[in-house]
Amino acid sequence: MKKFLSLIICLVLILSFPVTAFAEGGTASLSGVPTDIKKDVTATITVNVNGSPSMSSAFVQVTLGNGLELVSGEWVKEGVIKDFTVSKGYGVIAFSSAERMEGTVFSFVVKGKTVSKIAQNIKISLTFKNGSTVVGTVSVIKTVKVSCTRHTYSNYTNVNATNHSRTCLVCGDIETEVHSWNSGSVTKTAGCKEAGNTHYTCTATGCGATKDVPIEKTNNHTYLNGCDKTCNVCNAIREISHNYKTITLKATLKSDGSIVKNCIVCGDIYSKKAINKIDAVKLSTTKYTYNGKTKKPSVKIYDSKGNKISSSDYTVSYKDNKKVGKATVTIKLKGKYSGTLTAYFTIVPKESKVEKLTAAKKSLKVKLKKVSSESSGYEIQYSTSSKFSSKYTKTKKVTSYKTTSVTLKSLKAKKTYYVRVRTFKKVDGKTYYSSWSSAKYKKTK
Repeated sequence: MKKFLSLIICLVLILSFPVTAFAEGGTASLSGVPTDIKKDVTATITVNVNGSPSMSSAFVQVTLGNGLELVSGEWVKEGVIKDFTVSKGYGVIAFSSAERMEGTVFSFVVKGKTVSKIAQNIKISLTFKNGSTVVGTVSVIKTVKVSCTRHTYSNYTNVNATNHSRTCLVCGDIETEVHSWNSGSVTKTAGCKEAGNTHYTCTATGCGATKDVPIEKTNNHTYLNGCDKTCNVCNAIREISHNYKTITLKATLKSDGSIVKNCIVCGDIYSKKAINKIDAVKLSTTKYTYNGKTKKPSVKIYDSKGNKISSSDYTVSYKDNKKVGKATVTIKLKGKYSGTLTAYFTIVPKESKVEKLTAAKKSLKVKLKKVSSESSGYEIQYSTSSKFSSKYTKTKKVTSYKTTSVTLKSLKAKKTYYVRVRTFKKVDGKTYYSSWSSAKYKKTK
């Protein structure tokens, strides 16, 4: 009942508008139409209008081929009345005032119903009215093929030298493909005297296509000698000369190398020069005193004949070369040489000195110059010998670099003692010492 009342209202609105002459035509197009639709698969199609006249209402008729089924339809354009009957493929839209229909105005869904070898029509007819007067009509037809959800193909048939095809036994779909050739078999081997041949067969079932591809004559002539001029198969003459290349065999730490210029064709040697193996590495300095800065002694490398190696043939890197301890120099050979050399140098603690000696009864109070934390402590030697002969010399160890005042006890009375000091630091189980300071002397009380 509601639908009937809507149609009555629509008719009243349509007839109530004044009649306006249609001055220009419009065009319609369909979007979303597939070239092929599978059975039981749907597609949404939109109707687009361009250049329509002014109207108060429009009517649409959707006509489909027997292989298609109309699922639904709706007006995209806004109107006071919008109606569409799927079973009839017919619909109407009305407006409250005259207007043009532009762009996408209607959308509908179709479904593949019956597989057919014949393309199915999709026809859309639009009628535009102003009041009861038709002011324009437009229609558009597209075709779509309803195909199998899963094709049942025949064997392939050879089409031409490039393609073969097969046809679906149900819907007639034709699938065309490029020949798939096997790896081929050589029926005649090519040489420098005659061309050869390779025979190929298409691997597609039922195709049966074949082709023969010639193999060009080769330039792989055979010569008795690598630099011989005449081929012993086809007697071709070639212009040839020795092809000399320089090959460098790098010298290492254990073996000599060489620079050989020889013919890569026949092996003829034009020249050969030896590269002497590496023999020695020398550092400009092997011992430094700690001062808080990195140490980088210069490096010189010599071969087994005593020749100095160019610095362009190696790179130098340093490790642990700032603090007290053992520093490492790594030399990586390059250019005409191969291998890695390692050299070492030491960084010892900074020297201290005896700043003051104060005499007491059978003792001396020693005031030392304080050094940095890169020292573990001090060794103080005191002796009645100015040359610090071991027979008359004793050593006292101070285990903190912060302790700078030390008393030497149990000395002989009224005896002159010579005192000197050096710093030390223990790194990775090894003790490193500074040089001895100059000696000071004092007579005990």
